Amino acid sequence: MLIKGVEVLSFRNKFYLDPDLIRHFPKIAPYLEEATNGVDNKRFLDVGSVYSDRFCSRGLLKVLIFTSIVSQPASKLLPIKQTSALINLTKHSASIFFKRQAGKVHFEILKRLVPRTNSYQLLAGHDLYEETDKISEVLSGAM
Repeated sequence: MLIKGVEVLSFRNKFYLDPDLIRHFPKIAPYLEEATNGVDNKRFLDVGSVYSDRFCSRGLLKVLIFTSIVSQPASKLLPIKQTSALINLTKHSASIFFKRQAGKVHFEILKRLVPRTNSYQLLAGHDLYEETDKISEVLSGAM
């Protein structure tokens, strides 16, 4: 059976992190490694070592969430129209403006993606900054 949709590949799972963020994510503290770039104080994190049982290398995308940090006490998740989702995706895809042929292909993929998903605007308030685990509760409306 052929499933129609846009397949998504995982983001990179190894990156550098500012150690000041550890207070918000105490579970990752034991996994941080010393930075090897010597430029700043960021620490290396292999997310796969923290959440090895949750890694998924690919999947079908069903939800798009565009996040804005706001100065409000409580976060909100608001549904948005397909046109707004396409505009947001385009704004975050600068590569479509540089190479004409590749840009056309990229834009066509974005146009196929949007109607196959539910799209939301996440207004991330102070509650998520103070209690990062609350994200599951906030996002439960999108699942």
